[in-house]
Amino acid sequence: ATPPSARRGAPLHRAMSCGFIAARKSLLGLRRGGEGAVLRRWASAVAVDTPVDPPAPSMSSEATHLVHNQAELLADYNLFTSDSTLQAAVRAFGGAWGEERLQRHGGVMGSAEMLQHGDLANRHPPVFRSHDRVGRRVDEVDFHPSYHALMRAGVEAGATDFAWRPRGMPEGDRHESAAGSGGAGCRGAHVLRGATMFLQYQVEAGHCCPLVMSFAAVPALRSQAPRDLGEVWMDKLCSGHYDPSNAPIEDKMGATVGMSMTEKQGGSDVRANTTTATPAPGGFLLRGHKWFTSAPMSDGFITLARVAGEGKEDERLSCFLVHSVRLVTFAGSGLQVCRGN
Repeated sequence: ATPPSARRGAPLHRAMSCGFIAARKSLLGLRRGGEGAVLRRWASAVAVDTPVDPPAPSMSSEATHLVHNQAELLADYNLFTSDSTLQAAVRAFGGAWGEERLQRHGGVMGSAEMLQHGDLANRHPPVFRSHDRVGRRVDEVDFHPSYHALMRAGVEAGATDFAWRPRGMPEGDRHESAAGSGGAGCRGAHVLRGATMFLQYQVEAGHCCPLVMSFAAVPALRSQAPRDLGEVWMDKLCSGHYDPSNAPIEDKMGATVGMSMTEKQGGSDVRANTTTATPAPGGFLLRGHKWFTSAPMSDGFITLARVAGEGKEDERLSCFLVHSVRLVTFAGSGLQVCRGN
C-alpha cells in the first residue's frame, strides 16, 4: 500500500509535474535562440513525471567542460624510435653506427620533463638588465632555467660538436674532416648531428639557434682564426659541456658563439653595413651598431664589419670574433646592449 505521506503528496507531485512540463515547453523554445546545452539538458530532465531539482550552478558549469573524444597528452615517448622515416634516413646515409645515441636522445627529448622545459622557455622570455643594483653597466640577459636545461641537453648530445669530434665511430670509417686540417671525422657524423638537431627542434625552436651557430662557427674559426686563438675556442666549442657562466673563455668548461650581422639601414642587404674594423694591437677595433644580434648570452659573436682600405672602393666586408662584453680588454670599449620595444 502507498504510504499516507505519499498519497498526501500526490496532488503536489502532479502539480509539480505540470509546472515542469510547462517549463520544458518554454525552455525548448529557447533552443532556437542558441542557449547552451545546460538548459536543454535540464529541459529533458524535467519532462519526466518525477520531481527533479535543477542542477546546482557549480555542477552545471563543470558538466559543460567535460573533455571527451580527445587524445591524451603526447609525452614520455621516444622521438627517434617512433619516427620510422628519420630512422630510415639515418641508416641510408651512413649513420647506423650512431643510432644508439639517437635512441637515448630521443627518449630524453620526448620525456614529459623536457617537454615542460620547452613550454616554460617560451612562456618566460629573456630579461635584459643594463645595470646592476648599484648602477654599474652590466648588459646581461637572463634566461629562464628551462632554457638552460634545453641548451645543456643539446650540447651534451653533440648538437654543437659531434660532426667535428664524433664519439663511438667505427675505426674503419675514420677520415679527415672537411671542416679543416686537424679534425677527425667519420662517415655519417654530420647525418647523426643533423638528426640530433631534428629531435631537439621538436621540443622548442628558439634555443636551437645558438646550438647551430656554435656548430657552424667551428669550420670558420679553424680555417681563418690565428692558431693560438683558434685552438682555445675549438677546445671550448667542441668540449661537449654547456657552461652558461660569465667567465673568461680560458676558465670555462664550454662555450657558445652567436652572430651579429644585420644593421637597421640594410637589413638582409649586408652590403649596406657601416660598422668598421680598424687594425689595433692584438686584433681589430670595431666601431658601429647591429640591429639584430642572435643569442646575446653567447661567449663570442661572429660580427660582420668593413675593413678600411686606401679608398672607398678598397673596403671589404669580413667577419670578426668579438668576445662578450665582460671579456673585452680595451679600456672604455665593449658591447652595449639596447633592446627595442
